[in-house]
Amino acid sequence: MAKFDPEEEKRMAQASDFYARNPHVKKSAIAHQFRVKYRLWKARLAGRKPQNTKGGYNKTLTPD
Repeated sequence: MAKFDPEEEKRMAQASDFYARNPHVKKSAIAHQFRVKYRLWKARLAGRKPQNTKGGYNKTLTPD
């Protein structure tokens, strides 16, 4: 998976807001207009979380 890009996340949020206000517009046209990946944006609309919300695996086992 690609690295986290805050600019792309901002565009996805804008696309989602636009889609919420204009549900009659095709999703593919909105994705093209806001320059976001169609399949990833569609997954976000379905409830998939951004990549940066996943936790890291290099945590210590005992808190100090």
